[in-house]
Amino acid sequence: MHSIQPDKVSLSHPTLFLTIGIVLVAMFADVSATYLFSQPSNPFSLVFEMTLCSALGALVAQPCLLSVWATLLAQRSVTRVAFSFFTLCAVTTVYLAALASTDKTGMPIEVILIVFGVSFGLYLLASIPIGLFRWKSGHALSRLAAVEESDQSIQFGIRHIFILMTVVAVLLPVAKTLFGKVTSEPDAPWLAILSFLALYSLLVLGAFLSSIACVFSPRRVPYYIALVVYTSIMPIPVAYAMAYFSTIFNAMEISYVINGICFVTCFSLTMIAVLSMYRLIGYRLRPVGS
Repeated sequence: MHSIQPDKVSLSHPTLFLTIGIVLVAMFADVSATYLFSQPSNPFSLVFEMTLCSALGALVAQPCLLSVWATLLAQRSVTRVAFSFFTLCAVTTVYLAALASTDKTGMPIEVILIVFGVSFGLYLLASIPIGLFRWKSGHALSRLAAVEESDQSIQFGIRHIFILMTVVAVLLPVAKTLFGKVTSEPDAPWLAILSFLALYSLLVLGAFLSSIACVFSPRRVPYYIALVVYTSIMPIPVAYAMAYFSTIFNAMEISYVINGICFVTCFSLTMIAVLSMYRLIGYRLRPVGS
């Protein structure tokens, strides 16, 4: 079987220009949104919360998109990992600089650590399933048409993500019952923060894999249907578990579900929009050998 050799694939002009343009747009959007949300007219309104959560969804999509570059492009490992890593550092630094300029009292070190931790945590988390996919199937994203795509070779195992989310949504209330609620006392806020980040990371993971399948699978319609169902339903058990497991969020509220839907929907739309641009210039999942 013919395959595309990774060391013969270079950054072509369309790919380079598109990537630079997307990175610059991301930086500009991060800075603009940071200044916009630093002076809300009504920070407690539902519309503001929905808009903020949508913006956060687009922000979270950035490290996940870079993980696609680092893991799935048919280039030398050093090239794609180094490019994506330093780009993520640059984008995150620009965001933090904008955030710091809006905080006149000085940014706590904890905020910097959380932002960098979340960025690189999502980057690594997203890289694991698609890295395993590349290793198992021998397929990667390439503009060179060496062979036809295979339906069987690019199944992302979305059903396993649905099963995982369902199991987590059931286990968290059980864990709460057995071990008690996570307190929001000053000496122990990190447990509540970590539970929130873990829940939303799992929510992002399912939308992340579904979005890739929506763009690059030969049978895209079923994945689009699955993604719509996912973004509509999965924020419900996540919001319930989040409220039930941590006292930070108190009782379950419908706003948690609405905000979750806005977050994961905007995340998915950002993923699909950017990946579709690469598809338009010829990128497909094709064999690359080892």
